[in-house]
Amino acid sequence: MMIKHILKKAANFVGISSKRGTTFVSFVTPLTEICKHIPLDTIIEFGPGHSTQIFLQHAPNTKILSFETDIKWYNTYKDKFDPDQVNVIYKKPGWDLKEIYAYGENFSLIFVDGGDRLSALEVAYDLIGDVGLVFLHDAHREEYEPGIHKYPYVYCPERHSCILTRNKALLETLKTAVPPDYSCNCQYCSSPERRAYFSQYIS
Repeated sequence: MMIKHILKKAANFVGISSKRGTTFVSFVTPLTEICKHIPLDTIIEFGPGHSTQIFLQHAPNTKILSFETDIKWYNTYKDKFDPDQVNVIYKKPGWDLKEIYAYGENFSLIFVDGGDRLSALEVAYDLIGDVGLVFLHDAHREEYEPGIHKYPYVYCPERHSCILTRNKALLETLKTAVPPDYSCNCQYCSSPERRAYFSQYIS
């Protein structure tokens, strides 16, 4: 987890998104396109960092709730952003994600890239209602399949990310706004087993 945060902090420019052979930044291009083409009013993310910078740069009018379970990184980021726009919230490891319900509903986007992702996907299903979407990074991992299948509409713009929604019209908009790129041949997605697994999400 610490390594991941270090990479997020170091990757403070969007140009790194095209780097091949790593999954840490593979979300940058599709996430940036979402910000450019999909109206985003409220966002939830698990862990502040590079994703926060993308949101602020490309969706400057959005409000962000960022949950962090590492006190060191919470202290690093809690005063880094405008508090009127980004609310960095500390939660102890193992916290009940259903506590997020107290912060509202119908969120535009929930970015899942850490922590208990299956629990996050379950809670996110309720939080986005019929208007929002969920962005799951590292979706090539088979253990997240039950969470992915909870959603009626799935679009994978690249081999390590899934965009999930309950809104069919939003799905079609996403397909136009975020062109797919399945050219990655990194060690995490290039095995025949992983290719066979992920092919179910590629139309």
